[in-house]
Amino acid sequence: MQVRVCKFTDPYLLNRIIIKGKPMTQDKIKQFAEWCQENQHIPQFDIAVKLFTRKKANIILNEIEQHLNLPDDIQLVQSPYDNDLYLGLDTCPIDENYLSKYLDKQDNPDKTFLYIVDTYKSKIPQIINEFNKRIEDELENDVVAQCILERNAHGMSIEDLAEKGAIDIGLLTAIENRKQTPSLRILTKITSALGKKLRIT
Repeated sequence: MQVRVCKFTDPYLLNRIIIKGKPMTQDKIKQFAEWCQENQHIPQFDIAVKLFTRKKANIILNEIEQHLNLPDDIQLVQSPYDNDLYLGLDTCPIDENYLSKYLDKQDNPDKTFLYIVDTYKSKIPQIINEFNKRIEDELENDVVAQCILERNAHGMSIEDLAEKGAIDIGLLTAIENRKQTPSLRILTKITSALGKKLRIT
């Protein structure tokens, strides 16, 4: 058999070449399951909730989902307990045991495995990139979100910021939770405590 050496860096094509024409093995399932456990969760959703509100994060999520064209059996799933968002196979996160059982039920497990690998490895970077773009767009006109982002970048808790800026912790919490609109005076104190200057345009 003649082997052709191709020069490319496309990981999806590489996956296809590695798997195509060869029996699916438990080792391949294990490797992909380990990759999923590291990559199937979308942390940008939690970031959006903390920067804006859960309602705004869901709006961003809905807009992204409309352009994804995900298959029926692979969908973005929100945890009912926290802000975790993950790409789920029949609504479940992938681990080795679950994926093995899922493939055992398929008429053509090799083809199904390739399809799952291709979908996950193409869609997850797309989801993350889309989330990052939407977050950046929202940040441009949201000074409170910019302050939250800056506070986190400085490694400051909300208590640290309240103390440094001489701001009531209850007021600052209400502002970050979008339950109160900050006055210009309070915004100036917040930005000053973060080492920034408030610009009004």
